[in-house]
Amino acid sequence: MVPDYEVLDLIQGSDEWLKVRRNYRCASETAVVLGIHPYVSKKQLWHEKKGIQQPTNDYKEFLLFLGIEGEAEIRKKAEEEFYIKANPITAARGRYLASVDIFDSPSGTMIEAKTSTHKVMNIPEFWKIQVAVQMHVLKPHRVFFGVKDTDGVEFWPYTPTIYSLEDFDKAWEKFEVLLERDEWLPSVDTNEWNTLADEYLFLLDSKNEAETRMGHIKERLAEISPDGGVGGGVELKKIVRKGNIDYAQAQKIFNIPSFEPFRGKEIEYYSLSREKTARA
Repeated sequence: MVPDYEVLDLIQGSDEWLKVRRNYRCASETAVVLGIHPYVSKKQLWHEKKGIQQPTNDYKEFLLFLGIEGEAEIRKKAEEEFYIKANPITAARGRYLASVDIFDSPSGTMIEAKTSTHKVMNIPEFWKIQVAVQMHVLKPHRVFFGVKDTDGVEFWPYTPTIYSLEDFDKAWEKFEVLLERDEWLPSVDTNEWNTLADEYLFLLDSKNEAETRMGHIKERLAEISPDGGVGGGVELKKIVRKGNIDYAQAQKIFNIPSFEPFRGKEIEYYSLSREKTARA
């Protein structure tokens, strides 16, 4: 059966591959445009897509080397466990591009290789998003993460991301508007900025004044009605909770049957809110 995606004859990591990626919505970049990638900002991606040279990042280069080394180990184990040809593939479907580490077309098996310097306890969302886009492009039958961490190589079955293809489309459309510009962000409209800033400061001052006054009102209501009360549409509650335990003092004594002797005095405070029956 002829695949309905386009296979690009590119070596992943090559200059030609990097150049082609600028013209696509890449799977690994989708979490960036959604604003949830923990290591890459939209500004950094904007510069990459525009072909603007970025300063060398030694840590990023180290992680890249680590990933290549880990991928070779994951590839070897995948062939042993799944009885597949663990070849990479770069393919496109419409605007989206997927550069997949391991894809066996006959069995429809797709594996995204990930290498971590620490023990992986769960699959992060930005990994899931990358694989979701890859799945959109390749339509595989079974999907795994091949994870190499401090415990060795392990294969994790894919679990769905909370985001949809529609979410990806909307995020990319907004980002592509930025790519049409010659600078990362347009110049600020100073007049509008100052107007909004003045309004914000006014509201902030008003909020602080209101909170201070509400505190005084609550204190006075507590003096009038020490046990709490209801009236005029508001409800004052007296809350009493146990005091805190002085663990620093308690730990000096061995084999104590209870921490209660080290508990401080009861803590009393008041809560003032709109009366429930008076709420809209």
